[in-house]
Amino acid sequence: MKHALLLAAAIFAIASPVLQAADRLQVNTEVTVDGKVVHHMTAYVANGEKIHYSRNKTHEVVTGVVAGKPHKKLEPIGFEANITPRITSDGEVLITSSASYVGVNSESPDTSAGSSIKITDFWQHRLGATRLGDLGERISLDHLEKSSSGHTVDVAVTVTRT
Repeated sequence: MKHALLLAAAIFAIASPVLQAADRLQVNTEVTVDGKVVHHMTAYVANGEKIHYSRNKTHEVVTGVVAGKPHKKLEPIGFEANITPRITSDGEVLITSSASYVGVNSESPDTSAGSSIKITDFWQHRLGATRLGDLGERISLDHLEKSSSGHTVDVAVTVTRT
């Protein structure tokens, strides 16, 4: 009886990492703005584990002018998202996502406050979708053709087992 228990424990110890590795996913996320790839990220997660991407760029903006001197701060721009890949019981990939992209539309000079400053105009797209696809397939989460901002944003995810 002890030998059978030890043998079962040994088999479990050997097989456990292999079984866990089968549940690991490689998730490649690509963000395209106006036809140009602006972000390409790779994450390794467990099946059903949420991936969080933060805006990794900043843009300096003027928040006000006091005594002729501009006060500045950094505004986060770029891609931010929560993406959850899940392998369904029939082997397909279910992607749940919520995301946004913030970009700089334009900057224009303003001297009305007695100091020459730049006024920054930002644009933003909110994206969100639940999509079903196959392992290894490029799954488009959202494709926003030129909206009121005049920009096109496309987010695509490819999921493979590692």
